[in-house]
Amino acid sequence: MQVEDARQRILSSAKAIFLEMGYKRTTIRQIVRHSGLMIGSIYHFFQNKEDIFQQLFSDIFDRCDELIRRRYGEDADPPLRLALMCATMLQAADLDENICELYGELLSLHGTAEQHTQHFADWLRTNLHESLAGQSDSEIFARALAITGVLRGMLANFCYRKRLPLSDSIRVMSESAFAILAIPPERAATVTIHLPGLQNDIISIARELIAP
Repeated sequence: MQVEDARQRILSSAKAIFLEMGYKRTTIRQIVRHSGLMIGSIYHFFQNKEDIFQQLFSDIFDRCDELIRRRYGEDADPPLRLALMCATMLQAADLDENICELYGELLSLHGTAEQHTQHFADWLRTNLHESLAGQSDSEIFARALAITGVLRGMLANFCYRKRLPLSDSIRVMSESAFAILAIPPERAATVTIHLPGLQNDIISIARELIAP
């Protein structure tokens, strides 16, 4: 078996078990059993369960962007891609309460939250370099952290008795991200206006991301 195939089998198995059992109830042995690999294989690629969890969500993040670029083209407007990624995360959480729980765990664990925020900051630096020109790494990380905080709040609202409509959560999430990044209002409004008409695409991408 190729090295990358073994790594991917571990991540696919972890995804299935995390979705079924949740993060806290999942064990390394369960992931090993599901993958059909030896336990030593897992420790060749990952330090522990938290490391698997963080890498899985980094891969899901990248996969989400890949699916969006595939639908809208490699030259799709970066703010549109960002808004669609945020919308897809919220849509996935709405489709499956286990996803909502897993997102919450990701953003609550100090190690995974920091690494996820850094991964997001790297994406912002690469894809929104015009808007973030002249900003230091720490400034971009701070903006990524702020956007992640808004996402965490929106996910928490899924558990409230007075829950916001998903469409409102998506709109406010996008508006907040654009404000944090200082995207020009006219450019931000163009994206926000079009989001409701892209709902079927958002659902389709979300379903593909959470599929076993």
